[in-house]
Amino acid sequence: MEQAAARNITTRLLYFRTVTRYLIAVLCLGTLLLASCMMPNVKEQRSKNEKKLAAEGITALTPGDAAPAFSSTTHLGGDVTIPQVDAERRIVLFFYLADDTPNTTRQLQQLSKPMPVLEPEGIHIYGISKGSAREHQAYAEKYGITVPLIADKDLAISTSYGCALAGGSFVQRTMVGIDRDGTIAFFERGFPMGDPANEIMKWYGLVAEEE
Repeated sequence: MEQAAARNITTRLLYFRTVTRYLIAVLCLGTLLLASCMMPNVKEQRSKNEKKLAAEGITALTPGDAAPAFSSTTHLGGDVTIPQVDAERRIVLFFYLADDTPNTTRQLQQLSKPMPVLEPEGIHIYGISKGSAREHQAYAEKYGITVPLIADKDLAISTSYGCALAGGSFVQRTMVGIDRDGTIAFFERGFPMGDPANEIMKWYGLVAEEE
C-alpha cells in the first residue's frame, strides 16, 4: 500500500516537473517571439532618421555620387586632398563629433587596429572632426590613436558630406567610403557593431555578406 502510494506520488511529481518544463519552454519561446516582433526594423529606423535629418537640412550622400573635394591637414603633419583618384587607394572617412569623448576614443582605437590589414587592400582610413591639427595630435598621442585625424575647424567638410548642418556644431557620426574612381562607395550612419575591418570590407564588396 505504502509502495503504491509512493509510486503514485513519484508519478505525480514527474508529471508536474514535465508540465512545468513544458510551460517554461513555451513561455521562453513566446517571450522570444514577442521580442522579435517588437524589435525595430533597422532599415525603417534609418529611413526615418534620414528623413528627419533631411528636414533639418542634413542630406546623406548616395553611393555613386561624386565625393565632395577638399584639402586639409592631418595630425601627422601631412596634407591630404580628397578624392584621390588613384587605382591603388580607397578612402574611408570617419566623421565624429569631437576629440576626447569616450565613444569616439574607443572607436578610433578600434579603427587603428585593423589599419595594417586594410592598407594592403588599398583601404586608408581617416578620422575627421572640428579640432585643429595640433589639437588632434595631442589627442592621438594621449590615447595611442594611429588613424590620421583631419582638421575640419569650421565643419565645412562635414557639412559638404552630409554629416553636419551649415553653421551648426553637431556632427552626425558617419562612415563614408570613397572608391578608387572618386565616387561614394558607401554611406553608413553610426559605427560598425561588429569587427570594423570586416564591415568595411563588406561595404566595399570585398567580402561576401553573411546570409
